[in-house]
Amino acid sequence: MGIIKKLILFYNGMSKYTFKGKISVGKNVKFYQKLRLTGDGYIYIGANSSFGYNIGGRYYGGSCEIQTRSQEAVIRIGNNVAANNNLFIMARKNIVIEDDVLIGESVTIMDHNAHGVDPYRRRTSFGTPREIIIKTNVWIGNNVTILPGSVVGKNSIIAVGSVINGIFPDNVIIAGNPAKIVKELGNV
Repeated sequence: MGIIKKLILFYNGMSKYTFKGKISVGKNVKFYQKLRLTGDGYIYIGANSSFGYNIGGRYYGGSCEIQTRSQEAVIRIGNNVAANNNLFIMARKNIVIEDDVLIGESVTIMDHNAHGVDPYRRRTSFGTPREIIIKTNVWIGNNVTILPGSVVGKNSIIAVGSVINGIFPDNVIIAGNPAKIVKELGNV
């Protein structure tokens, strides 16, 4: 049994939920903080990626959590992705994080709202899933939330505390709630 499968079984033993889907993990992937995988979709983690940081904020008592909320859900994390502590990714459809992305502490990425808008069906529906794409070499600051249907262009920077809802081009700095382009980086 591989080390990743052993980690999944160990951490899922601490939770009432289990990961029943498929997982593919590249070489040299490191988990520095507790990892929780739940659901029954597909998770791909590229080579040389890392999750958690033992001297980063809120390391103790936290976890990196990756959830696939349907059998069709796919979470694809590229090569050389570095995530700080308490990352939360939840997909019902598709989330793509391309290569070389830096992810700050306490970042949430969700491709659906987890509950529907209709007040009488809120507990029985999950909202409409829409794909999220975070392109190559994006830097995501701490406490950022990325909402369904968002696309972040390559080399862009998302400022601390931003709420991303929309499509943003390459080479920009994005900030605020709701997030807006505050600066162009030029061709980097």
